[in-house]
Amino acid sequence: MSIGDLRFACERKTGRNWRQYDAIECLIGDSAAAGLVWLADYDQATLHVADSLWVVRGELPSPMGGGYAAFLDRAAADEVAAARHGRVARLPAFAAASSRLDP
Repeated sequence: MSIGDLRFACERKTGRNWRQYDAIECLIGDSAAAGLVWLADYDQATLHVADSLWVVRGELPSPMGGGYAAFLDRAAADEVAAARHGRVARLPAFAAASSRLDP
């Protein structure tokens, strides 16, 4: 998949390959996805292991419209969440909430 905006990019290791996503919501929605996950820090547009980032879901202009962005710095995540009417959590919390909503 082509990545249009590096601030929202993410990837997941699947076997020997890496699967790229242009938005966190695409990664969350990939029911076949499993493996090591990397997310881009919104402020620096650099990839980091997902466990080291805070994810915000709010009124953000993400490529697929889901409104997700990741941040290395919790204070930055809190600031963006407050400004964009969002909430802050780790990726597994958003993924779990998403899977409970799917039929």
